[in-house]
Amino acid sequence: MTSPIVLDNDAVLVTRIDDASKAAGGAPIRYSSAVLVGVRDGAGALLHRAAGEERYFPVARGRVDWLGAGELRALAGSPFGEALVVELRSLPSAPGVTRTFGDKMLFRNDRVCVYEEILGPGNARPMHSHAPRLIIPLTGALAAQRFPNGDSREDRFPAGGAHWAPQIMVHEIRNIGDAPFWAICVEHA
Repeated sequence: MTSPIVLDNDAVLVTRIDDASKAAGGAPIRYSSAVLVGVRDGAGALLHRAAGEERYFPVARGRVDWLGAGELRALAGSPFGEALVVELRSLPSAPGVTRTFGDKMLFRNDRVCVYEEILGPGNARPMHSHAPRLIIPLTGALAAQRFPNGDSREDRFPAGGAHWAPQIMVHEIRNIGDAPFWAICVEHA
């Protein structure tokens, strides 16, 4: 069985909730500051408990919810679907960096900005910058990146993964795949 921990570093802890992890015991996930990101549609639901209150969330691809502090428990549903709980530990800031927050801002507070990026086949985002960030591809992609010094590279982003980009990045990105690339990004505000 695979571990429900997708990514664990000083900035974020990313935990997968899906049929396999739900079957592994169903213990609640506790966090102090988290974002919930739906990765794959399903019939499952999640129960969030915090400060004596309960909220329910459907498991739905592309759904983003700010959880704050509390605990999350997976409830019945088959197939369950898939969601990622992103606990924010210490997102690095990037003072002085002018950056774009994608196509649509989904959530922002004084600490974090959660936004979506959508690039159609052949589309490019001109040169721009980012602070260190977490990228959660909801669709797979093949992307060509170009950097200010003239270097370039190709990167594959598998759907449902979690990719940590630890450096300030200035780049141009182009979708060189056959389908639209859709990702949710979590970055220091």
